[in-house]
Amino acid sequence: MDALAEVWEHHAEAVRRFARHLSGNASQADDLTQEAFVRLWTTSSPIRTETVRAYLFTIVRNLHRRAHRRGRVMEPIRDDVVTQAVAPDEQAVQREEVRRLTAALAELDDDDRTALLMRVDGDVAYEDIGQALGISAATARVRVHRARRRLILATGQTGERT
Repeated sequence: MDALAEVWEHHAEAVRRFARHLSGNASQADDLTQEAFVRLWTTSSPIRTETVRAYLFTIVRNLHRRAHRRGRVMEPIRDDVVTQAVAPDEQAVQREEVRRLTAALAELDDDDRTALLMRVDGDVAYEDIGQALGISAATARVRVHRARRRLILATGQTGERT
């Protein structure tokens, strides 16, 4: 397998999930993911394989910010993220939890939300989050912790990790 295909295989799904969280729209997430990989493949700068995921997340974040400034607004996550394998009353509870979580995520500061999503959804190291956001690793930890606390408070959860 060539290097580019290997990078796609290892990182595309995480990058797409991150883009989906940012945009709230599956087709926008696909577009952001594809554009991030095109930019990765066409860059003249050397890319370190140990930080490629953080680099891709940074590209997606910047592309999303640019689109957001142009007036494209984040769309709410559809109800189809709730599994159909549970009873209807449980589906209603899940939909409400998704709605509250989505609303709480939307209320977070952009950098806090990005740091949290990179850490939780992308399993990106704090050092790489810091590099991607132009902050220290310690500040990245603070942002992730702060975002988690706000989500816990906003969704009415107990102190368990989000």
